Amino acid sequence: MPYSNRIREGRFTFRGRTVAEPIAPGHAHALHGHGWRLPWRVTARGEDGLTMEYEHRADPAGWPWAYRAWQRLALTPQALSLAMGIENRAAEAMPAGLGHHPYFPRTKQSVVRAAIAGIWWPEAGQLPVERVVPPAAADPRQGVLVDSVSLDHGYAGWDSSARIAWPERRAALTMTADPALSTLVIFSPPSGAFVCVEPVSHCIDAFNLAAQGMSDTGMRVLAPGESWEASVRFTPEMG
Repeated sequence: MPYSNRIREGRFTFRGRTVAEPIAPGHAHALHGHGWRLPWRVTARGEDGLTMEYEHRADPAGWPWAYRAWQRLALTPQALSLAMGIENRAAEAMPAGLGHHPYFPRTKQSVVRAAIAGIWWPEAGQLPVERVVPPAAADPRQGVLVDSVSLDHGYAGWDSSARIAWPERRAALTMTADPALSTLVIFSPPSGAFVCVEPVSHCIDAFNLAAQGMSDTGMRVLAPGESWEASVRFTPEMG
């Protein structure tokens, strides 16, 4: 938060204002917003839960809107639930997006299944240019063997439920998200022992695509004082 994934060259325009986000060394684009790089303040703690907050001050040289964000984590014997929210504390409207970036172990037989409507197909540099039907090997409706295909793509029209299975371990996990998290990102790099299956609210580079007139990016606009929260639940299975 306040956005997921990449913003082209760290720049976008919103209602006549050009915003320049910092770009980390070694990257061509701004990545994943602020929350993953900065400390959060724990505001509540229990045996099975944790609440933490982050407050952003307006930065004329970067993100110019003040906001407050929070996360609530709750763990039971059945599932892990994560809620994330954001409140616009600026005096004007603010673009916003939320997302989670969980890492899961990747095995030879790991498979991800989910109902989606299409894939945001990227140009070089992994920025989307069009929404198309995914090729068979990258179609989670048929099951994606993530160890055999390189992916760093967002899927549109996700129905907010995905299942990751590890047949060798006789284990699986169901991820269920709020409908507002209607984009599913799968990141399965050519090398590595992990896969990321990410419930997010918007497509990659949504702010720029929305500025170009695209209507189905998932970008939200929060009015002054408006809050928004979305949650996701992870339920494991064995046997």
